[in-house]
Amino acid sequence: MTRPVRSGGPRKYWLAGSVFAGIGLLTALVIPAVLDARATDVNAVPLGPLRALGGAFLTLGGVTLLMAALIPEVERAAPHNAEVWEWWIDFVGGLLGAAMFGVPASLVFPLVAFLYIDRPNWAFPDPGATFCPHGAVALLFTGVGLVTLTALVHLGRTAYQRRPRWKR
Repeated sequence: MTRPVRSGGPRKYWLAGSVFAGIGLLTALVIPAVLDARATDVNAVPLGPLRALGGAFLTLGGVTLLMAALIPEVERAAPHNAEVWEWWIDFVGGLLGAAMFGVPASLVFPLVAFLYIDRPNWAFPDPGATFCPHGAVALLFTGVGLVTLTALVHLGRTAYQRRPRWKR
């Protein structure tokens, strides 16, 4: 009995996981090393957030690759549940991806406000800088991040309640 071809199948998970892991490695290790080698005291940028972003992408890619690596085992042990397992890969990857945007975006306004209060620094080198243009953009990002997180919770709950069931 042949199974119908699924859209993309396991290849799409290997590709997506590899791309995210590659972006994570570049962002966490390569780019900070290049920036650190070229930095002077005047243009030094904090590398911790860049490494954290790279770690988040690496985690997303690693989780996707790990779940994709288990597809052959699921197809061997319970071939009728292969599509259910792929639904879980999509669900977990979607939640992690949306949270990777929503959490940092929701923290932009507090971060910009802190940097403004603590000026002069790399973000506000001029002690007389005004907060308004930066604060408005930061508030927009924070609002979009909070909407994203709210939608993530509601859509995630709805999708989970309607998930395909594992068959024995």
